[in-house]
Amino acid sequence: LQTVTYLEENKKTFETERAKLNMRISELAEQLQILENECSKNVVLYDSIFAERTDLYAKIKELKEELLKRDQTAQTIHLNKPKEFKFYHPKEGLGFDNPH
Repeated sequence: LQTVTYLEENKKTFETERAKLNMRISELAEQLQILENECSKNVVLYDSIFAERTDLYAKIKELKEELLKRDQTAQTIHLNKPKEFKFYHPKEGLGFDNPH
Protein backbone atom coordinates (compact mmCIF):
# COMPACT_ATOMS: atom_id res chain seq x y z
CA LEU A 1 0.00 0.00 0.00
CA GLN A 2 2.80 2.40 0.84
CA THR A 3 4.56 1.71 -2.41
CA VAL A 4 1.37 2.34 -4.35
CA THR A 5 0.80 5.70 -2.67
CA TYR A 6 4.48 6.52 -3.08
CA LEU A 7 4.31 5.69 -6.79
CA GLU A 8 1.11 7.71 -7.20
CA GLU A 9 2.74 10.72 -5.53
CA ASN A 10 5.79 10.36 -7.73
CA LYS A 11 3.55 10.05 -10.77
CA LYS A 12 1.73 13.28 -9.82
CA THR A 13 4.99 15.16 -9.26
CA PHE A 14 6.35 13.89 -12.57
CA GLU A 15 3.16 14.96 -14.34
CA THR A 16 3.33 18.44 -12.81
CA GLU A 17 7.01 18.70 -13.75
CA ARG A 18 6.19 17.50 -17.27
CA ALA A 19 3.41 20.10 -17.54
CA LYS A 20 5.79 22.83 -16.35
CA LEU A 21 8.42 21.71 -18.86
CA ASN A 22 5.85 21.63 -21.67
CA MET A 23 4.79 25.17 -20.77
CA ARG A 24 8.42 26.26 -20.75
CA ILE A 25 8.97 24.61 -24.14
CA SER A 26 5.97 26.42 -25.62
CA GLU A 27 7.19 29.75 -24.18
CA LEU A 28 10.65 29.19 -25.63
CA ALA A 29 9.13 28.23 -28.99
CA GLU A 30 7.18 31.52 -29.02
CA GLN A 31 10.32 33.47 -28.13
CA LEU A 32 12.20 31.65 -30.88
CA GLN A 33 9.52 32.57 -33.41
CA ILE A 34 9.65 36.23 -32.34
CA LEU A 35 13.45 36.26 -32.59
CA GLU A 36 13.37 34.63 -36.02
CA ASN A 37 10.94 37.31 -37.23
CA GLU A 38 13.19 40.06 -35.85
CA CYS A 39 16.20 38.39 -37.45
CA SER A 40 14.53 38.30 -40.86
CA LYS A 41 13.59 41.98 -40.49
CA ASN A 42 17.18 42.81 -39.55
CA VAL A 43 18.52 40.88 -42.53
CA VAL A 44 16.26 42.87 -44.85
CA LEU A 45 17.34 46.11 -43.16
CA TYR A 46 21.01 45.11 -43.43
CA ASP A 47 20.61 44.30 -47.12
CA SER A 48 18.99 47.66 -47.82
CA ILE A 49 21.67 49.53 -45.85
CA PHE A 50 24.42 47.58 -47.63
CA ALA A 51 22.89 48.37 -51.03
CA GLU A 52 22.62 52.05 -50.10
CA ARG A 53 26.25 52.05 -48.91
CA THR A 54 27.36 50.46 -52.18
CA ASP A 55 25.44 53.08 -54.16
CA LEU A 56 27.02 55.86 -52.10
CA TYR A 57 30.52 54.51 -52.70
CA ALA A 58 29.79 54.35 -56.43
CA LYS A 59 28.51 57.95 -56.35
CA ILE A 60 31.63 59.07 -54.45
CA LYS A 61 33.85 57.40 -57.04
CA GLU A 62 31.89 59.01 -59.86
CA LEU A 63 32.15 62.46 -58.26
CA LYS A 64 35.90 62.04 -57.69
CA GLU A 65 36.36 61.15 -61.35
CA GLU A 66 34.27 64.16 -62.39
CA LEU A 67 36.34 66.42 -60.13
CA LEU A 68 39.54 65.02 -61.61
CA LYS A 69 38.25 65.66 -65.14
CA ARG A 70 37.29 69.22 -64.21
CA ASP A 71 40.72 69.83 -62.74
CA GLN A 72 42.32 68.46 -65.90
CA THR A 73 40.06 70.68 -68.03
CA ALA A 74 40.96 73.72 -65.95
CA GLN A 75 44.63 72.87 -66.29
CA THR A 76 44.28 72.43 -70.06
CA ILE A 77 42.47 75.75 -70.38
CA HIS A 78 45.20 77.39 -68.33
CA LEU A 79 47.88 75.90 -70.59
CA ASN A 80 46.04 76.97 -73.76
CA LYS A 81 45.64 80.59 -72.71
CA PRO A 82 47.59 83.12 -74.77
CA LYS A 83 50.94 83.77 -73.23
CA GLU A 84 52.70 87.00 -72.77
CA PHE A 85 56.03 87.50 -74.41
CA LYS A 86 58.19 87.16 -71.29
CA PHE A 87 61.47 85.71 -72.49
CA TYR A 88 64.42 87.55 -73.98
CA HIS A 89 65.20 87.23 -77.67
CA PRO A 90 68.73 88.31 -78.34
CA LYS A 91 68.11 88.53 -82.11
CA GLU A 92 65.09 90.75 -81.75
CA GLY A 93 65.74 94.32 -82.75
CA LEU A 94 68.94 93.47 -84.64
CA GLY A 95 67.27 93.30 -88.05
CA PHE A 96 66.49 89.60 -87.98
CA ASP A 97 62.97 88.29 -88.43
CA ASN A 98 61.24 86.90 -85.37
CA PRO A 99 61.16 83.09 -85.76
CA HIS A 100 57.88 82.89 -83.89
